[in-house]
Amino acid sequence: HIAVAREDFKEAENCYHLALHAGQQQFNEKKIDKRQLITIRIYVFDSLGNLALKMGDLKKAEELYKRTLKVAVQNEFFTLTDNATVEISMRLAAIYAMMGKEEETHSGFQFCIKTQEDKIKENPDESSYTYGLLGMCLENYAKFLVNAKQYNKALEYLQRAEEVVVRYLGEEHPQRIVALNDIGTVHILKEDYDKAEKVLKKALAIGHACKDETLPVLYSNLGALYLRQAKVDKALEMCKTGEKIGTEMGHSEAVKRAKFCIEKCEEEE
Repeated sequence: HIAVAREDFKEAENCYHLALHAGQQQFNEKKIDKRQLITIRIYVFDSLGNLALKMGDLKKAEELYKRTLKVAVQNEFFTLTDNATVEISMRLAAIYAMMGKEEETHSGFQFCIKTQEDKIKENPDESSYTYGLLGMCLENYAKFLVNAKQYNKALEYLQRAEEVVVRYLGEEHPQRIVALNDIGTVHILKEDYDKAEKVLKKALAIGHACKDETLPVLYSNLGALYLRQAKVDKALEMCKTGEKIGTEMGHSEAVKRAKFCIEKCEEEE
């Protein structure tokens, strides 16, 4: 873990392989039982998969995640519908998206979403992990659909993600602001500016209610939307508000974004 934190990936990889070897040796010497050995193997394969992903080796990450699932499911550590299985399947779907394997990406994300929705339908009191994982699957799939320019389909999944947030975390949770901002962005890509404005204003109201750190960014986003519509005065007002709140919050990235927006407004005047 220290090697991973230092981004010394080669050293980290060696440590994980040593752990595998040590586990096997302890099993051979009857110091641990088979179940403990399998636990070590699942943990190491999953960690090596994460490491390969960090190093950008998609093929290796894919193989290691598949191996993790195979060992875990065959030895009845996970079932095919467990959250742990869904989480690894979601990572695999994201890898397929990066590889440009469209069919596998679609079926991967759809499996994850259906599995989680079925669980919640059966038991609405499922854990926060189940709900959170469903939200992540919906958002990641929507991002893939946006990149594929399938905006209507992306909107459908982002709206479902927002519903999950409202249902589990409440109407004024910061995570809802993220979901609404994503929905607004897709409306902008579709050039459906009225809907985008409505959604971003809703996000702003929630941002004010829970004093969220995304507030200045939301003002800049709304400013950028007005700029697209040639409503320069409105745009300038929003971006200046974004800069002011960003400065008060010490949010340097938001201030930078607001200043860029102000410059663009001044160019248009």
